[in-house]
Amino acid sequence: MNCCVRPCPARIVSAIAGLAVAFGAFAQMPSHTITNIDLLKNRGLTGNGIAIGMTESGLAPAHLSYEHRVNGRQPVGAGNTADAILHACHVAGIMLSDNTTYGGTNVGGVARNARLWSANSFGGGATHFAAMDWLVQNPAADLINISWGGNPAADPDPDTVCVDRVVHQYRRLVVCAAGNEGNGTGRIISPGDGFNVLTVGATGFGGSSLVTPNYRRIANYSSYGLTTGATMGNRAKVDLVAPGSFIFSASNRDHNTNGLAEDFHNSDFGGANMNPVNGTSFAAPHVTGTAALLMEHATGRAWEAAGKDPLVLKAVLMNGASKNVYDRNNQRWDDPSVAKAANGNDLVTGTGLLDAEQSFLTYQGGRVGFNYKTGNIYGVGGTTPSTGWGTDSVASSSVTQWWTDAKVRKGSYIIATLAWERPTQGNNSASAAYTRSLTDLDLYVRNFADDSTVGSSTSVFSSTEHVVAKMPTRERVKIEAKNLGSNSENFGVAWHTFAAPTALQCFNGDFMGDRGALNDNGWFDVSTHGTSSVLRPSFTNQTADASFAMSLLPDSLGLPAGMAQELVTPTSGFWMRFDVAFTGSLNDHALMVTLGNVDLLTAAGFDNGRITPDGTNTNQYRTYIIDLAYNQSIFSGLTGGFQDLAFTGLGYGGGRINVDNICYIPTTGTLALAGMGMLIAVQRRRRS
Repeated sequence: MNCCVRPCPARIVSAIAGLAVAFGAFAQMPSHTITNIDLLKNRGLTGNGIAIGMTESGLAPAHLSYEHRVNGRQPVGAGNTADAILHACHVAGIMLSDNTTYGGTNVGGVARNARLWSANSFGGGATHFAAMDWLVQNPAADLINISWGGNPAADPDPDTVCVDRVVHQYRRLVVCAAGNEGNGTGRIISPGDGFNVLTVGATGFGGSSLVTPNYRRIANYSSYGLTTGATMGNRAKVDLVAPGSFIFSASNRDHNTNGLAEDFHNSDFGGANMNPVNGTSFAAPHVTGTAALLMEHATGRAWEAAGKDPLVLKAVLMNGASKNVYDRNNQRWDDPSVAKAANGNDLVTGTGLLDAEQSFLTYQGGRVGFNYKTGNIYGVGGTTPSTGWGTDSVASSSVTQWWTDAKVRKGSYIIATLAWERPTQGNNSASAAYTRSLTDLDLYVRNFADDSTVGSSTSVFSSTEHVVAKMPTRERVKIEAKNLGSNSENFGVAWHTFAAPTALQCFNGDFMGDRGALNDNGWFDVSTHGTSSVLRPSFTNQTADASFAMSLLPDSLGLPAGMAQELVTPTSGFWMRFDVAFTGSLNDHALMVTLGNVDLLTAAGFDNGRITPDGTNTNQYRTYIIDLAYNQSIFSGLTGGFQDLAFTGLGYGGGRINVDNICYIPTTGTLALAGMGMLIAVQRRRRS
């Protein structure tokens, strides 16, 4: 389909018919597993009581898997072609089809108990305007999915302004497909280029392969980059990404009661029924369905109105996104060599890959009341939790500031997202217009003790700011919305981080033990020499595993490299387990392990207090155990409540020391061994 003829489904990228059985062995939809949608469904969330609106180049046809949840259809204008019907059927099915299996795969929708209102936007212009007005005025859809678009014909595009008006004036979240122009112009299609909408790119194809969808890699077809035009331009407008490739849905099931052949047999879908499809059209409804699950959780609570506000939902969904996602150059979001974490959205993957569970963990507690700072006048106390969301306003040329009630763990990340809107006016969609330019807001994360900046996002053009900042010290943090404009502005904000621990506890050594954090959460460099990383570097030439979590590369002149994590000082015996492997050119290489000023390897009886290369740990891992359960006296000299657990690599000549699966427990004797045995039994090795 040609996206230049507006509106139409964001160009469908067809899958190969023979691939339809690839996911036959999966009990859950792979797209639900990778985004943790299945975890929200396991919590009992189904979208019950939430009305989802959708606009299409036609209407969602009567399909057995969701027909009983269609509240109404609005067939204004022309259209309703076979292609459009099939596309609408598929999008609707992703959001709310019944739980059922096809080929061993559960193809149930994200929010299967939500209600659907389907409107026809074929041709754009007046038809699209009528469809949007119908969705918010008559059935009053709680949120809207738009999985179509075209290249903007004007600056600003009328269809885009119409949708931005629905968000701003009717307080509805609108989720838009970014477009499938990634192999062409790359541009974001309208109305996904809007200021107020949530725009979704697609993951699924790695390289040029159509065989195995990699949902942690951006799809080659997914649109990316900056918006264009004097009014709309220079904004990074992929807000987040979600699986859009090789997706099974309602249109793959021959259960349509009206017997229309176009529900299944169409060349755009590979020329056969039961064939999965690809496109940002099918990434967007994953996000829309997830938002419906969050809104269901808010229903009936004191904070329901605030929780369903589009500013809040946008901030929460963007903030919860996983950074374990790769761009078109196969660079991961949190790769420090490309500095994506420094400021705002990545041009290709936005704030990352949809993570429904982390968004829920941020959202579930309800609205947070903020502490304020205006000029030199501060609020009282600090009541903001380490993870949460809120809504507020910031006056012109002022700041609104709030701070956590507990100190944040040293070396951990704080991730914060700010969202606001460009105001609109108009009595209906046809008369929609922007009332003024976008206010320039900036987002800062500051150290509470000295007000120093830990991280900031200061885009001039965007309507969102996103900060990923690593805490250099164990301290409370301030989150600050700064208004550089001349108008007061409302905003939604979400954040998550991790309070400093109050007791020594097991750490999942594959470096993903803290939910939602980047993979090196809680670890920091302890040497200015060499290179230290916990970003799961490629680890080849060994047989046991594909990668190790920590990599220590000493300086070529023999200066050490090291990483540490701050622990609560132990008050009893100490038992610890970890894996080590050595690779490369190994010259006098060795690993040291210390806790504060205590040499743990020496205390545990290791020769020379070192682990060195040998036949059991060269190019493969070996498990080591430090048993100090009966040697409590070695900790008696430690002062203060926290100590640095440090892994330090020695050597020269380019060899690496790799560490993984670190786990410890503060107990004594046989209880320590039994406890660690259970932890080892349930621990998953090196999650991808």
